[in-house]
Amino acid sequence: MRPVEQLEEHHLAYWSEQMEAQPAVFLAPDGLDDGCSPCTGVVTRPLEPGPMDGMQVVRVAWRPDDEDLAALAAGGVVWLSTWGGLPPHMLEVQG
Repeated sequence: MRPVEQLEEHHLAYWSEQMEAQPAVFLAPDGLDDGCSPCTGVVTRPLEPGPMDGMQVVRVAWRPDDEDLAALAAGGVVWLSTWGGLPPHMLEVQG
């Protein structure tokens, strides 16, 4: 499974219906970037005032390959890992 490198309009539209969605490219910090590739994502913010005011969420689209799809079809699971001590908050599928 790999991150989607080039976001398409429908990727942004998926989030723009509910939130402000801004495409972004995330890079490793200088000096720690050896072997790290840039990662394309979307930063979202709420459109309406509410309990999420001022909150940003970084979202990265991932595309499973044929091997991933075969494993899932055979009953495999999806693991979502995060760094920095944060628990995973959401995993969803855009058709």
